[in-house]
Amino acid sequence: MNITQTIKHIASSAVLAGALLAAPALAANQPVVSVVPVESDRVSPTLMVTGTVQSRFDSAVSAGIAGSITWVAEPGTRVAQGEAVARLDDRSFELAVRELEARLKKKEIEIGRLERDLERYRRLQAQQSISARDVDALEADLGMARSDAELLAVEIDRAREDLAKTQIVAPFDGMVTKRFQQQGESVSATQPVAQLVSTDALEIRFHGPLAHSELPSAVGTLRVHWGSGSAEMAVRATVPVSDEQSQSFVGYLTVPADMASRFRIGQLISVAVPTALPSEQFIVPRDALVLGEKQIRVFVLDEDGKALAIPVEVGADHGDFVAVEGSLAAGQQVIVRGAESIRSGDQVTVLSSEEFPVTTLNS
Repeated sequence: MNITQTIKHIASSAVLAGALLAAPALAANQPVVSVVPVESDRVSPTLMVTGTVQSRFDSAVSAGIAGSITWVAEPGTRVAQGEAVARLDDRSFELAVRELEARLKKKEIEIGRLERDLERYRRLQAQQSISARDVDALEADLGMARSDAELLAVEIDRAREDLAKTQIVAPFDGMVTKRFQQQGESVSATQPVAQLVSTDALEIRFHGPLAHSELPSAVGTLRVHWGSGSAEMAVRATVPVSDEQSQSFVGYLTVPADMASRFRIGQLISVAVPTALPSEQFIVPRDALVLGEKQIRVFVLDEDGKALAIPVEVGADHGDFVAVEGSLAAGQQVIVRGAESIRSGDQVTVLSSEEFPVTTLNS
């Protein structure tokens, strides 16, 4: 029993004691208990494995162009998608754009002159003052000039794109976790400048026995446990590929966005990997289990209000509840509090839900 369960047990015992003192009409020699109905649910037997919280987006960002660094964000800086992570010296890139724009303007002037000359040549040809060959030559010169202008426009677009790359922007919302380069250093086009990690889009990576690789996707969700709680998380993907040594598959669970703040990247998590397909089983609160030397029992109420011990075998974990196998029936009242001090056949006094509220599986 962990610390949390111990505290819950002490608190529950205190409530039971208070309820007993507040109810003088109760028989002095009858144990006081609280009960909930036995429920049934489709659950799978599971194997607990260790998983690791990781980011779905973790990138070493680079500029895509060579240049000299003028600024890099500090580690720990949060940036939104599209915001600057680092900057390169952009002066030479600005000059390249201006030079190409000037060349394009010059070419456009040349095209305008050729168009006017062609119009004049066609009038002269109509007057039979020049030959058709002269007109054809001028048309060819005009076509080449227009092609040169199109090529210059493409070069300008490319130069502007390179200029934009001097500001290295975040491809997603995240945090700068590492700087690979410092101000004043030169980098190549593919050299990483900073590490950017999303702390909001998280997933859990785990390994399970290769023989059970198809079950997580078939089940759809797996229960995970961490220090402060547990929850069901959707299976994003499984990779049923292994080697001779490990004989394990890799699985990924998606951490819901509203739960991301509860986890830290690198945190270890326990994952309940199914070892068989779900089947209908009886579910009782974990606190209903009474541990004996040779067997585990639960106590249920018979028709006369007496406690009846039922041996059970414990199956899959279900948070604060467990699956059990035994001579039980759905809806049967199982004792949750007070079972430690009673024996099979004891007459007991049952507290009402108002006197002692008890959580059920679906509440």
